[in-house]
Amino acid sequence: MHAAIDGAALEPDGRRTVLVDNYNGKRFGGTNDVVVKSDGSIYFTDTFGNAAVTTRVNPDVQSGWGVRPYDWQYGIGLQQEILPRVSVDVSWNRRQWGNFFVTDNVAVLPSDYTQLTLTAPQSAKLPDGGGYPVVFNARNTNRTTIGATDNYYTTADDYGDWISYWEGVDFSVNARMRSGLVLQGGFSTGAGHRDQCEVTEKVPELLALNFPFVTQQISSCKYDEPWMATYRGLATYTIPKIDVLISATGRSTPNVQPDAGGTLVGTNGASLQANLNAGSPGTPPISGGSLAVGVPFQGVNLVTQGQLYGERVNALDLRFGKILRFGRTRTNVAIDLYNVFNSNTGTAYNQTYDPVTNGSTWLNPTTVLNPRFARFNVTFDF
Repeated sequence: MHAAIDGAALEPDGRRTVLVDNYNGKRFGGTNDVVVKSDGSIYFTDTFGNAAVTTRVNPDVQSGWGVRPYDWQYGIGLQQEILPRVSVDVSWNRRQWGNFFVTDNVAVLPSDYTQLTLTAPQSAKLPDGGGYPVVFNARNTNRTTIGATDNYYTTADDYGDWISYWEGVDFSVNARMRSGLVLQGGFSTGAGHRDQCEVTEKVPELLALNFPFVTQQISSCKYDEPWMATYRGLATYTIPKIDVLISATGRSTPNVQPDAGGTLVGTNGASLQANLNAGSPGTPPISGGSLAVGVPFQGVNLVTQGQLYGERVNALDLRFGKILRFGRTRTNVAIDLYNVFNSNTGTAYNQTYDPVTNGSTWLNPTTVLNPRFARFNVTFDF
């Protein structure tokens, strides 16, 4: 613990003589790290009790009109009855993001990165069977050492354009028959787009935020996702006289991965990765240079965002219910069956590509869809 807030000398009789307790009229927060020079000069630091600034912030991003990140949403929809008791809904939607912020390590320049290339392994599970060039940045020590840090937080517009948007279409049909049968069905489809290449060209560390564990390919600064559709359907019917409800819900969704960092916008969701430790034993040779001294490997994602997804997630749920009436009370007894066909599609995968086994365990599921199960419930109204 540092309790001193001044510089003092301890006299032989035990008295304490304060030598200095301020700098330019500002009281010390907590003195520390005393050094006495050979000529008798005394140097010390004063950091305790003051905020330790590790990132400098551009004052222009702290206030002002139109500075905060924005999320604009546009949409247009049409609804039309095409037959008695049958309607169609169609809508187009677009979301656009802007005013991004970046943390630029100004101690490291683009010249402190070397553009390296390796050839992706031949594998039927990789796009086009593998064998394509993978180009990525790796830190060099030509000018600065690994670990040099001087972070500066500012707007991405200081470095160039950053475009991010998503657009898609919703379509649904609703039918309510005179017999009591209710049918609903439709789909939602869309794609995300991002282009931040002007920014990453000047701030290349944005592609390697967790260096050296995983860095993205240089080309990943721009992606145009394929249009991905979610299909859904619902049917319900109450059998007259015996008041038995039967319903079915079906869905088919793209198998996108959760964004653990919460940073992805303008996308349907994170796609799969193939993270290979370039430079480790058994990996493809690197051309264009070498890894810096002291860096045993460089994690590289062999695929880019929007390039590879898991098998679609399909499921069917059923419900059977019976309404019981006793006087003025009403009891709804039902049983729900989830994942009727007991689909075991993977929902999370091993995304590490082991070059020694040529990715034999890559994309092995680590989590699968919840198995078939039944739930019994009773609702009592009075």
